[in-house]
Amino acid sequence: MHLVNQLRFFVKHNLPNPTMTTTTEPAPSTNKRMRTDDASASSQTGPSRTPPAAPSAASPAPLTLHPRLHPIKDVLAAQPDQLRTSIISKSKEMLDLRGTISTRESRYQKFLAPQPEPTTRAEPAETTGITSTYIPNSLRSKCPLNAAEGLANDPEMLALLASANAAHEKHIILLANKAKEIAELEIRLLKRKLRHAMFGLLTTIVLAHDVMAVVRAGKLPDGAVLSEKERIAKVIFDVLQHSSPSIATALSVPNSTELATDFSTVYSFDNTAVTTKMTDADKSYLQPHTDNLQRWLPALTIDLWSHQDKGIRDKQVAAALNKALRTSATAEATDMVDLTITENTTTPAKALTDMVRHEVKKMHRRTEQTLLKELRKNFLGGGKGTTNPPSKPKKNGQKQKEKSAASSMTKPSSTTSAAPSKPNNQRRNNQRRNNKKGKKKKNNSDSAEGRNNDGKQNAPSGR
Repeated sequence: MHLVNQLRFFVKHNLPNPTMTTTTEPAPSTNKRMRTDDASASSQTGPSRTPPAAPSAASPAPLTLHPRLHPIKDVLAAQPDQLRTSIISKSKEMLDLRGTISTRESRYQKFLAPQPEPTTRAEPAETTGITSTYIPNSLRSKCPLNAAEGLANDPEMLALLASANAAHEKHIILLANKAKEIAELEIRLLKRKLRHAMFGLLTTIVLAHDVMAVVRAGKLPDGAVLSEKERIAKVIFDVLQHSSPSIATALSVPNSTELATDFSTVYSFDNTAVTTKMTDADKSYLQPHTDNLQRWLPALTIDLWSHQDKGIRDKQVAAALNKALRTSATAEATDMVDLTITENTTTPAKALTDMVRHEVKKMHRRTEQTLLKELRKNFLGGGKGTTNPPSKPKKNGQKQKEKSAASSMTKPSSTTSAAPSKPNNQRRNNQRRNNKKGKKKKNNSDSAEGRNNDGKQNAPSGR
């Protein structure tokens, strides 16, 4: 409904109404004036200004499309701007669905191709018609049942394990057949989703043109009795019923009649009842819409999809060509290496010598980095640019004891939370403290005696 409202607003304000007569006098406008870049120039010539022309469906904006959407370029050129975005979006959705279908079909071919025997791994003869079942990678597993250690070689245990392995293989083959059925159903569902996406695209196009025709004319033709939903469904049904058989084949439908029947089932459309109900006015009104959609349908479906298939085949050809050339180049390089080794067995080639030298240098750098990393862990700081000296442990753990003693001297004592120190540590701390005090007194006395001696030497003689 949002698209319908946009189209109605666009047609009402931008497209000419054929029922209105044109006059030379300008229509009164209540819009305010907008200042433009050439306001000064227009003010010199006169007060009248010509507003810019409004976009119309007759002069659409230039298109810039992805290369894979090139076949629908002419169709988009005939559509209004509001409709182009929806057509491009739904066309991309259909292309993505076809890509997914192509991938699933290529995977499904593995279930149909002859598979090598699991014992000999030799390719089975295609003429015999006897092929083994393809087992997906997700189902390939060994039997989880095992015997206890020391009992696996018992004859009865070996027979039981063999029967368990056979049952496990049968179970895997059963699951592989179910996987094949699931792959078939996925492809069918994706193709049905592709048909529904195409029905949605056609519905959007017919709805937009029906809205534009009604708004331009101001009303439906006299005598028209079909509703909007019936008009849209009738146009699409007639176009699909008379479409090309290649479109039905691309959508995995036997013929065009079945394609139209599928549309009527999805949209609950009764073609017989609508045909009986419609009048001559309805037929004359719907004929231009039917002709336009019948002209656009091949470009929107088979032409667009063929262009996509051509691009996929071109990529496959390029990949196969690159693989063949790469294989031949590899074989030629291998022959050259074999010839070089055969002709010169005493002295290796320079390329081989350079390669060995390069690998040795690489191993040396890697070993050096590993050793440096281990050695940095033994240094304080551990970084590359650290200047801290390495730790030098002393005998009997004296360094640790000195650190603990120094920390106990510098930390303030607490009578409430600190635990009492051991007697030996307390005695050692007191002795060190007394030694420091004695050294300090001795230094003070030496300094005083030195000052007295200097005074005697410097004093003048009384002689």
